[in-house]
Amino acid sequence: MIIIESAVISDIGKRRTINEDSVFVDDKLGLYLVADGMGGHRAGEVASNLVVETISDYIKKLNDDKDTQEFNIPDETLSRKANHLISAISLSNRITHQVSIKNEAYQGMGSTLSAVYFNNDTFIAANVGDSPIYLVHNVDIENISVHHTVIA
Repeated sequence: MIIIESAVISDIGKRRTINEDSVFVDDKLGLYLVADGMGGHRAGEVASNLVVETISDYIKKLNDDKDTQEFNIPDETLSRKANHLISAISLSNRITHQVSIKNEAYQGMGSTLSAVYFNNDTFIAANVGDSPIYLVHNVDIENISVHHTVIA
């Protein structure tokens, strides 16, 4: 049996005046999202909020079996929930990009994303950017994400 413990804390830090972090935690749904607006770019807080809202809303609709279409063509080698998460991430990227094009104040905005979606006794993890995902098991801590940066 998997025991899931979740907690959220966000700290603006000493250099920033705006907190660009957005989170979504839903133990019943098994979905956990952390998005961090790209510092040094415009409207990071808007981007991270759009990412979290888009993904969580999309997954909730799919989970409720509402008439929500897959955003991507499903990959038959992946589980249904993995395909849902990939579709949700793609949709959030598209919406964030569209909003950034339509509003000059938001041009260039972006966000990292760390997502974990539980599926019975397994989980799907996905990340975009350099926000890591760690698996904590007993006393072991393992980074299970891949950094997407210019340096990496």
